[in-house]
Amino acid sequence: MATYTSSQSGNFSSSATWGGAGVPADGDRFDVSSGHTVTIDTGISVPTNGYTDSYVYGILQSQASQNTTLRMNGRLYIKGGGTLHLRNGAKIQINGSSADQHGIWQENEDGASVIMEGSDGMPSTTLSVAEAEGSTSLAVASGTNFAAGEWIAIYNNTTTAGATNDHNTQHQDEGFWIHEVSGNTIYFRIFGGPNDVTITSASSTSLFVSNAKVFREGQTIIFGTGSNRNIRTISSINYNRNRLTLDSAVTGTVDGETVYLTGSEKYHGASSKVRKMATVTTASATNTATTITVANANMFTAGDEIWIEWRGEADGNTDYVGNYDSIGNTSKTKRVIQSVSSNTITLTAQVGYTVVEGALVTRMTRNVVCETVATDGSDYAFFYSESYTSNYNKKLILKDVYFKNWGNDDSNTQTGVVIRGYYSTDSLPVTLTETVPARGREPWIEGVVLENYPQNSHRNDWGGMWIYDARYAKPRCCMTMNGDEGFGIYYEPGASIANCIATACREWSFRLEGMTEWYEFAYLYSSRSRYGLRDIRLYEHGLGMHDIICDAHQYGIYTYNGNPGLGIYRSRFTALRYGFVSENSGSGLLYSYVKTLSGLVNTDDETGTVQAGSAWNSRFYRSQGDAPFFSVEHNYEIDAMTMYGYNWEAKWDNSEKAWRFFRRYDSSEQPAMMERIYIPANTTVRVSAEVKLAPGFSGNYPYLGAMDLISGTGENRIGNSGGADSSQWAGKRYTTQFSAAAASAYEEEQITITSKPYPRNYMIAVFSDNSNATEGFWIRPIRINIDTPYRISPFNLVNNQNQFSPIPTQVRQSFTQQKKRLGGRLI
Repeated sequence: MATYTSSQSGNFSSSATWGGAGVPADGDRFDVSSGHTVTIDTGISVPTNGYTDSYVYGILQSQASQNTTLRMNGRLYIKGGGTLHLRNGAKIQINGSSADQHGIWQENEDGASVIMEGSDGMPSTTLSVAEAEGSTSLAVASGTNFAAGEWIAIYNNTTTAGATNDHNTQHQDEGFWIHEVSGNTIYFRIFGGPNDVTITSASSTSLFVSNAKVFREGQTIIFGTGSNRNIRTISSINYNRNRLTLDSAVTGTVDGETVYLTGSEKYHGASSKVRKMATVTTASATNTATTITVANANMFTAGDEIWIEWRGEADGNTDYVGNYDSIGNTSKTKRVIQSVSSNTITLTAQVGYTVVEGALVTRMTRNVVCETVATDGSDYAFFYSESYTSNYNKKLILKDVYFKNWGNDDSNTQTGVVIRGYYSTDSLPVTLTETVPARGREPWIEGVVLENYPQNSHRNDWGGMWIYDARYAKPRCCMTMNGDEGFGIYYEPGASIANCIATACREWSFRLEGMTEWYEFAYLYSSRSRYGLRDIRLYEHGLGMHDIICDAHQYGIYTYNGNPGLGIYRSRFTALRYGFVSENSGSGLLYSYVKTLSGLVNTDDETGTVQAGSAWNSRFYRSQGDAPFFSVEHNYEIDAMTMYGYNWEAKWDNSEKAWRFFRRYDSSEQPAMMERIYIPANTTVRVSAEVKLAPGFSGNYPYLGAMDLISGTGENRIGNSGGADSSQWAGKRYTTQFSAAAASAYEEEQITITSKPYPRNYMIAVFSDNSNATEGFWIRPIRINIDTPYRISPFNLVNNQNQFSPIPTQVRQSFTQQKKRLGGRLI
């Protein structure tokens, strides 16, 4: 093995570049000296195995607009002051096993720069004028390559922002569905909003719809197309009559049209970029089909690799599995184009699954490629940018790059594409060919496609695109496939994700942990991973999480160790197998849609629930009474609310003024709807609950229970001779079971928690102990009465740890309800 060091600027294939003693060959090391620019040119003879560990102190760039290949059998180190610059046609190949730890390594040194700039992988245009928030259409330079139904992203990619800027340009991203294209005007609808409400009739300003509950006064809606297109604002709503009163009269014939939300929510300056994320199929295709028809096939060409959405329940009403642990099926949704004719795409092989009408289709192929030499999983590769936080002088631009067959299985952080530290994109050492904004405190990550090799040995925790303590980093218009995770955000201010796709991940499509300052996770699509989202927000709310679509997962969301409240807004979760997981989180959905697999028991049909959840949450024994996962304005409806706990789901029944409780059908334990209260010393507590069994109930009757939290694993675990409740640390359990009387009417059961000379923390619950009770029951809000007033009035605030009962703890001497005298009568 020889070492070649550049002696001047020039082509990589020129001996003069390396001092006149030949050029690097297979197994050799090369170093690009500071001040030199070495061009990876078409004259390179690609080595069989590749170059060994090599170092860039100057500039290593690809020849412009030429197909070039640099093959490494080691690490390519970008050192302080050095730059790797890849342009259209550039390809870096990595050879080597996992133990070799081969890949592209951006050092933690001042000025170490990686600039990979490919042309747009999907069609794009720009705004021809500025659009203020509230705009209902986009005036673009050209609407030619866009069609109804497609997903578009809009964002600021031109504005310069200095090191002291407040980063308002960073958060001007929005995502929309195209409603209609008229010349150079794009009409759109909201990404995560309702999409199944139809018009039954219209008269003047009155619009009668199939379900008015999903709309709110002041919202802007769009319905109809062409001469029948209407964009109106809702002035008032009669929910009982399903009537929307609009700000002006309806024009045209609109009966049967679908009503959507519209209107931008952010400012977009002139020349902002409008980029297609995905087109859609205009007809369904069987699993044996070799052709699909799309709304607009512009930019798809023979040889392109594309992703075709495999919609949940496409192959049956229990179909959700992406087989994310299997090589055969995780890459099933990637196909190769054989030819394109008009909007018909012919594939090189059968689709392999049912493609529904409206399925998303996007191009994975990019003009800058980083890949492994072997495609059978024998090679491993990573891109790793070390953490550097002394200043923002490190430069990072990853625009429209395809990282292919990527991944690593060693116990380290070099697991896929890992981006750490502080970056900027201003004062660059090279001249760009693509439009990228000059930002003083932000890397630029746009249009990246990351396909991890679909095998567990190539995947490690956080594998995928990991934004690891990378301040203000924001992947936009990117896609990941087959990682352990798709996208991961980890503990640094301002890190965000917008308009991205993650599919077929072994664990989480989007893993979001420890965010602070202004961050945003929005306009995201997740498909056929184990979990759609993992959400741990410990610090601040930022712009939150909104407009997210998670389809065909085991679990929609896993929330943990945070308390963001109703922190996920206007999102959709469909084809879920086990619902949601919530541990110590106090979180939930607001104005969102949830649908579990229709082929299993489900609450829509009132046949049960598939909800699994965490065994440490809302289980009568072995939990601390943590709050369940909430869905408020459930399925967008203004008067609906649902909760998800451990092996149970419950929805509020307005007609009964009670919770309709369902328990999981294939696991027992003790799923419980519960309250948690603090009992002061020398205070007696009286608990009352009313339950009515569902029609056809045939299982074990539910229980009313009260338990000192100390007794989660049993009473008197310390072995006091006086037994349970003999001291503050012995604990106590109380239970009483409902009976057949609850089949015909609400049955009341009561528990008295006796006074003790020490304070206690109690959990009060109605719970079920056997999976044979899947028919469920109604639970009226629990009444919790104490016999002694609190010594200080604010104590009631501490004690009312209500989780599902609107009735606060009250002072009562008995279970009997106190009566009020009105006009001489007791009521």
